[in-house]
Amino acid sequence: MANVFKAIAAGCLLAGLGAMAAPAQAQDLGMDKPAGDWLVRVRGIAVLPDESSTVTPIGGDVDLTNEYVPEVDLSYFLTDNLALELIAAMARHDVTDNNSVLGDVDLGEVSHLPPTLALQYHPLPKERFSPYLGAGINYTIF
Repeated sequence: MANVFKAIAAGCLLAGLGAMAAPAQAQDLGMDKPAGDWLVRVRGIAVLPDESSTVTPIGGDVDLTNEYVPEVDLSYFLTDNLALELIAAMARHDVTDNNSVLGDVDLGEVSHLPPTLALQYHPLPKERFSPYLGAGINYTIF
């Protein structure tokens, strides 16, 4: 199943890269983003935990797997330059206690949904190349 998620993530990433190669007449194709517009994207992301825990009773170090998953985000343009973005993705990690007195112990799985709300600033909303800056808040649900 993990290979399926990796394949989907890679496909989403390639689709996103292809979408960036837009024609020069972006406005003629409706690619400009004025106030009131919605933008929906599907991407592939890497969820790479940075764990640092030990299991006191039996010793060892906790290890979580890296995951590559599809991600969906929705942006609403408040003005031509400002947008609110809601990001949703779900990842599942295998958890192991490595090098314990019992050897490597499978501790199960952990799933999390980290919805994120961000404010984006688009300095060039009508250009072919339209970078943006964003900052937001996140609440992860395990």
